Amino acid sequence: MKREASFWRLARFCAENEKELQSRDEECKAAFLSSEKQLQRIFQRQMDLSFAKLRIPKGEAEEIESLLRAKTEFGIRYWEIWKQTVIFE
Repeated sequence: MKREASFWRLARFCAENEKELQSRDEECKAAFLSSEKQLQRIFQRQMDLSFAKLRIPKGEAEEIESLLRAKTEFGIRYWEIWKQTVIFE
């Protein structure tokens, strides 16, 4: 999965299977870190555009939303900002 899936999917898989993947802690931490950095880049782009909403490809946006639902910490931190700043293409 690490080679074939996006880091969004890998992070969601790690969040959904946290107890089973304790032996893969380093890979999951790396996927969460990559996901969070990319989310912050997306939100930074929105801040640069100020009043405009960001257009994100539908497939990627759906993966991000799945991750925000699966990883409670990310959902709490980013869900409202996500809904206010992103439009699916």
